[in-house]
Amino acid sequence: MTWTNDLVQQTQQVYTGSEGVSAVQTVLAFGSASEAHAAYRDAMAAMGGCQAASRQMQRHQGKPPDAVVTMDADFTASSAWTRVWTGVPTFLTTGGPQTDIELFAQSGASMSFLDCKLPYKTVPISKSAAAAVLQAMSSGL
Repeated sequence: MTWTNDLVQQTQQVYTGSEGVSAVQTVLAFGSASEAHAAYRDAMAAMGGCQAASRQMQRHQGKPPDAVVTMDADFTASSAWTRVWTGVPTFLTTGGPQTDIELFAQSGASMSFLDCKLPYKTVPISKSAAAAVLQAMSSGL
């Protein structure tokens, strides 16, 4: 995603686990709460088109277009999304069956998103787990 809003600072934390599991948390600080909320709305619009974009990427790579993107939790200024698909290798994704979990939280002039990659797993996040992670993300902003 490209941030055209009044971005003041961006920080990232990378996490790695066993069996290729990884996550990147990005925290964005904007000049105002309205700019952060606009960025959150932009992210939601991008996620709304993620399934079509993922399937287009799959077709371009000669893979069956099997991507399914669902919103697993939707709260005030926070949400969780799951993409289950046969990934294509890019600088952001690995090839093969996988689940990508995207969590977004906006509070005040900040927005955080957590991008989790679960290769060879095809399970979405539960609503209760998403709620717990989103609460922790929101309170950390």
